[in-house]
Amino acid sequence: MTASRTDARPLPKVHEPLILRCGHHITEEITGPEALALSHLVTDLNAIEIAAVVNAVPERQDAMGTTAGTMGTTAEAVREHLNSLKRRLRARTWTQMVDTACRMRLLLPPRAVLTTPLPETAVPTLQLLADGYTNQQIAVMRTVSPGCVGSHLEAIRHRMRTRGTPAAVYRLHGVVPAVLDATCPICATGDAA
Repeated sequence: MTASRTDARPLPKVHEPLILRCGHHITEEITGPEALALSHLVTDLNAIEIAAVVNAVPERQDAMGTTAGTMGTTAEAVREHLNSLKRRLRARTWTQMVDTACRMRLLLPPRAVLTTPLPETAVPTLQLLADGYTNQQIAVMRTVSPGCVGSHLEAIRHRMRTRGTPAAVYRLHGVVPAVLDATCPICATGDAA
């Protein structure tokens, strides 16, 4: 049942790291399992669903007799791959990892135009979440209750028709005119070495 949701549209391609105009890039290659997990994460699947979808692909043998495929992938293995990529992208959350991947052009979301605007108060909340802040930190920064932060995020997820915030961030990076910050995350934090 879950696999059919991803069959309807092609998986996003995780691209090779690009050197940005400012000269920043990630130096390590993204592994195949990391790319596969990330591409499924932005289609609004959780780790358990990703493992189920990946395991539904039959094993196959190439001309050399080597088995290709990822049969036996577990939700824990998916989480490990995503957390490994998260650390290398210097992200604190999966949402921030997706935001960073979009900003660094590892993920190129399809272009879209919003027919109705997003709630004005919700967009800054989502940007702070994409920047790696927790709901509690955002509530303090915006001087609202944590419940209000949750309502803002739920409103955006509902508008973007996603269950998860990483998928909403991915989709919003494709919106024209831009809704989320698209500047280099390294320049934005001043961590340039």
